[in-house]
Amino acid sequence: MQDLKKTATPSFLAFGFSALALVLTTPAVAQPARDCNNRLCESVVAEPISLYGGQAEGLAIWGKMLFVAENVNNNWGSAVPQGPFVQAVSEGHSTRITPPGLLGDVTALAFDSDGNLYIADGNGTAVGQPPCRNVVWKIARGVGTVTVFASVNNPTGLAFDSVGNLYVASFGDGAVYKYSPTGQFLGSPLGNLTRKTLPYGIAIDADDNLYVAAYGTGAGGAILKVTPSSVTVFANLAPDHDGVSSLVFDQYGNLYASYYNGLKILRVAPDGSYVIFPGGGVADDAANGLAYDGHGNLYVSVNGGRTTTYPAVVALRGLVPTQ
Repeated sequence: MQDLKKTATPSFLAFGFSALALVLTTPAVAQPARDCNNRLCESVVAEPISLYGGQAEGLAIWGKMLFVAENVNNNWGSAVPQGPFVQAVSEGHSTRITPPGLLGDVTALAFDSDGNLYIADGNGTAVGQPPCRNVVWKIARGVGTVTVFASVNNPTGLAFDSVGNLYVASFGDGAVYKYSPTGQFLGSPLGNLTRKTLPYGIAIDADDNLYVAAYGTGAGGAILKVTPSSVTVFANLAPDHDGVSSLVFDQYGNLYASYYNGLKILRVAPDGSYVIFPGGGVADDAANGLAYDGHGNLYVSVNGGRTTTYPAVVALRGLVPTQ
């Protein structure tokens, strides 16, 4: 087994993300739609992508690049013996950015304000995958060093607050943990979550309130809001639309939630009112990872077979309101 305490320096990251030599590796990569004539429309950004059991929480944006976690040992007929990986997609090209054999089960991606990439690596179980990691990796921008930032039981969500503290959802422990920018453990703002409210994706608003996707293993469909003084249910579609997995904010304070089992996307206004959209934007699909680019495009990883032929990342335009 690989020594997780060691530091690896992949040569292809040595110049940082902004200078990656991109290589076309996906059959179809397109730019998001810019003019949808005031209606909701979809464009495919990456297809096919690899999903294990449907779950691929990991989407993140840095600059003009979309980063995608791919989570299975087989990429539609092409063997991927090194297991899960993360790829960067930009301007019609993509490339893998993680070393072979590093990841066991990548579930979430996040960038800090300096452009360092953090990867939640949980309980890999697919045949041929590397063993379980249960860590959060940090890939340093510019030099590309890969180090263990924190050890967490089945991490499934990552989010930063305004001062650079990292929050990590632990599906295995039913808790959310907080770490300083240097990796010091700062406690648990939320714990003792039960079977139906186990945490998956998380997000933090402009006031540093924490939001938790309570995916659960039954009729879980709630979004919890955690402040310094309270824990409340911010939104809840259970039991008709359970399986909330990923959360992301736009610049207007609206929260977007993907309901994987419910085939929906929820847009929740700051006052808690919400609008329900099809999970694939133009029709129902098993929506999973979410990312927002700040320019009206909401990126969604979908299982496919409904709105796309294969599992894919799509850009939805018209779902984010203009203000």
